[in-house]
Formats: sequence, C-alpha cells, structure tokens
Amino acid sequence: MIKLQPFIFAAIALVATTTGLTVKAFPQPEFLKSDISRTAYQAISPKSAFLSAEQIDYFLEVAMGSEFPASNGVVRKWQGEIRIQVQGTPTLEDMNTVRSVIKEINFLAEGSIYLRVDEHNPNMKIYFVPEEEFAEYESNYQPVNYGFFWTYWNNNQVITRGNILISTEDVTQKERSHLIREELTQSLGLMRDSSRYENSIFYQGWTDVNEYSQIDKVLIQTLYRPQIQPGMSREQVRQVLMGLLPAQNPQQRLTYPGMK
Repeated sequence: MIKLQPFIFAAIALVATTTGLTVKAFPQPEFLKSDISRTAYQAISPKSAFLSAEQIDYFLEVAMGSEFPASNGVVRKWQGEIRIQVQGTPTLEDMNTVRSVIKEINFLAEGSIYLRVDEHNPNMKIYFVPEEEFAEYESNYQPVNYGFFWTYWNNNQVITRGNILISTEDVTQKERSHLIREELTQSLGLMRDSSRYENSIFYQGWTDVNEYSQIDKVLIQTLYRPQIQPGMSREQVRQVLMGLLPAQNPQQRLTYPGMK
C-alpha cells in the first residue's frame, strides 16, 4: 500500500461560550530547574529581548488566525494551566516525547502558562489511535492527516480546551515524535504552517524534525509575552513588536547559536 503524504493542518477552533475564566500565574517548577539546563534550551528572554523584522514577520504569519478553515487573524492563546490527558496506545517513546515537549514549552513560556499531565481533570487530550478512528474522538477532524489538532476558545479569544490526534499506524516512530511536537506546539495558538524554514516545526511540508529551531523558540516566547494579549489584531501585534526593535538599527538580528 502506498502511503499518501499527508497535509498537517494547523488546528481550527469553534468559539466556545465559556465564561468566568480564572487566570492564575504559575512559577517555573522545580523539576525544570534541575532537569533542563539553559544551554540545552537556549533562547532569548521574552521579557527583555528585541525582535528582528524577520522574526516579527514570521510570528505574524504563524500566530495570526488558523488555516483550516480560515479564521479571522487575531491572537488566540491559553491562560493558566494546560492539563493534558493521554489516551489510546502510545509507545514508551511517545510518552517520553510528550514529557520532553511539555518541559521545553514550560521553560520557554517562563510561567505565563504551565503544561502538565493530568489524567483526572484535563482541558487538553492527546489520542494515540489509528487515523481511520480520528473522527470518533474529534468530530471536526479533516482527513487525511496523521497528526491533527482542534482547539476551542471563548469570546475573549482565550483557548479553553483542545484535542490532539496522533496516528499509531503508517508512520515511523520518528515521524510520530515530530507530530507530537508539532501538534502540541501549534495547539498553543501558533496555528498556521509556513513554507519559509524547512528546519522549523511549523514547516508546511512533510518533515520529521524533532527539535525546535531557534526561531521556533522565539515564536513560542513571543506569543506568551505579557504584551501579546488574546484578541489582538495583526496591526496591534505588529505595533507592539515593532516597539521592541532596536531603535538604532531596525534590521538588527538577534544572535542565536545555530540560527538560520
């Protein structure tokens, strides 16, 4: 059987009617301080660093709206805890990848959000099931995708829950690890794909990239800067981020080890 190359859609969402959301701040947990070195996940501090024009353009391309179906280009993001329940038949490596990505995101978000596994009170579910069963777990599933996510947000554009679907068939372990990282990251509010950077987790084509590029880290940090608020328009975001450019040289790039 020929395996069709899938299109990995950045998730879509319906507007939920949830109100009265409680927002909490979550300090960086102790396990991050002991398990993760700043060298391993080196990235710029979102609270103090300048962004280049290139980084701003990429953020606007990936973070504003969603791809399928097309939605209005405003910021949508989580606030507080993301409590993840894993269902289906994940492999040991799948679970290792889930935990690793959770730690990296928590490190990059610096307390703006906090992801953790919670089997009893989830607001995010990850299903490891055959692709042919995806629609049983998320009615908005669009075939054919080996990885898929769908998020729901309230009237304030705050994401309140979501589902992630990862195929247990017709993909290698390396490809599945990539899908876990991509779908979990995009469900944070970075919902659009791009053809700009092949080493980016947001690349439109079919890849098996299994680590964040430096610009991916910048995008995650940028979305969860306190200045970037749910419901902001593209122009509002651009004005905020342009204000973070070095005034003496608008084209100055940040220097990241290995950044392309």
